[in-house]
Amino acid sequence: MLKRIIALVMSLAILSATTFVFAEDVYITKRGKKYHKQDCPLIANKDAQKVNLEEAKAKGLEPCKRCFKSAKTQTKQKVQKSAKAKKQDLVYVTASGKKYHREDCRLIKNRKTTGISLADAQGRGLQPCSRCFLKEAKSE
Repeated sequence: MLKRIIALVMSLAILSATTFVFAEDVYITKRGKKYHKQDCPLIANKDAQKVNLEEAKAKGLEPCKRCFKSAKTQTKQKVQKSAKAKKQDLVYVTASGKKYHREDCRLIKNRKTTGISLADAQGRGLQPCSRCFLKEAKSE
């Protein structure tokens, strides 16, 4: 009888540990094909502040490579500037960031995310984000 109780307790322990692993919350975006951890930099809602481009440069910030593709692109945009486009002199920076961004840069845009279980994400055929799940893969 004692062996059965021990076997039952062990089975429950294994089952609850497995359930815990698959109950981990992950986050997805509306059209995303990957799931993310809550603190993933690709989906994190970042509080970006507007600052003048010259001020950002004076602070030693570098342009984001995604939204400022090349120096040639920047020069071309300066030539096309009009009084209405003076808004382009404003860039966006985050408190901890080392780069400045355009308003529409996806790295600073607040992205609406939905939390779902890891099992549900995998059941939908979603893949893990290589950025936020990379550390786990390397440590295994």
